[in-house]
Amino acid sequence: MKSCERVVIIVAVVTLVGRIAAAGSLSKVWDFNTGDVAGTGTSASSVPLGVFALSFSPDGEHIVAVVGRSRREEFILALGASAPQTNRKRLDINPQIWELDPYMYDRLSWSTSGQHLVLGRMIVNLSNGNVCSLPEGDGFFFVGPSEVVGRELKTKTTIRLSFFDLDCHGTHTLDLGSGWDLYDASAERGLLCLWQFSYTGVYAQQVVSIMDAGTNKILRRLPLPPAETAPSVTMQRFADNGKAVCGVGGRDWRRTVRCEDVDTGREIGAAKGYTALDVRTALRAKRAILSDYGRKLDGDLQWVEGSLKKRAVWDFGTGKELVSWRPKSQTLYSGEPRPYSDTGPYRFAISPDGEYVVEGGAGTLSLYKIEP
Repeated sequence: MKSCERVVIIVAVVTLVGRIAAAGSLSKVWDFNTGDVAGTGTSASSVPLGVFALSFSPDGEHIVAVVGRSRREEFILALGASAPQTNRKRLDINPQIWELDPYMYDRLSWSTSGQHLVLGRMIVNLSNGNVCSLPEGDGFFFVGPSEVVGRELKTKTTIRLSFFDLDCHGTHTLDLGSGWDLYDASAERGLLCLWQFSYTGVYAQQVVSIMDAGTNKILRRLPLPPAETAPSVTMQRFADNGKAVCGVGGRDWRRTVRCEDVDTGREIGAAKGYTALDVRTALRAKRAILSDYGRKLDGDLQWVEGSLKKRAVWDFGTGKELVSWRPKSQTLYSGEPRPYSDTGPYRFAISPDGEYVVEGGAGTLSLYKIEP
């Protein structure tokens, strides 16, 4: 991507609430109109193309987007990160990203080779377009070069981990017991990030555990404060080649993001004062994109998550917020038979080296370089 260095700065710096304003900026590298590859099989052109999900390949050389006019008309678009106009490929596969958990909609998981990708409940071979479907379940991740893991409910309270090969054939299972859940997996190190909820006396205790998927051994536990004082952990994500894990916790509307060393358990970096936080980590760097949402009152006068306030690139190795901005919004459509729409911010991803950001919405993909 060195050929993309001559760029024009287009995104202004936004002051962060309760923080020193980030000093950097985003410089646009290119725009790509997804309508150029929409084809003729889509519905009326008055309905704009939506961008449902985005992700960089592990080597940062390609970007994959799930694009479509509705959830019934999605397709997969693979672009060369340096030359999207000449290096592009469309796969007429609908992974039904719309129907995933809202916090999992863009959890696209890659094999270490970059040839296979988990999208929803599908394993896609990007080289030849072959697809297989995984069984009922969710939270599917690559946990090795050719192994995928997902979670399913064995009973109403017991979680089972199921493992699959590249042809979606089950290989083995692991019953975790009650109160467990799967948050993330590192294909680079063969690790699982698990969460457990239990009661100790009158207090609810939450524990994040790192497990070796090959031996099923817990390598480290990262205890969190009692739920009465810090009631919820919303996510945990691997970063920096599986050497770090970043999680969000804290009281409602007073969230903290904290990153810890997987091997030692020591804290690498932490930032406080967020309202409703979502995190996307860089695969091979100590960087993450933090999306902070506001809050609003619903019809029952209860606080619920509101619109996006800002996004910021956070270097948790140095504790600095490098750049912040407020993205545009797009409208996504469900299609027939019972049409409805949902308005939300553009989808996004951070490159494995933490140097680039891609955003997409309303039919356009844009690549930016993070400038100091």
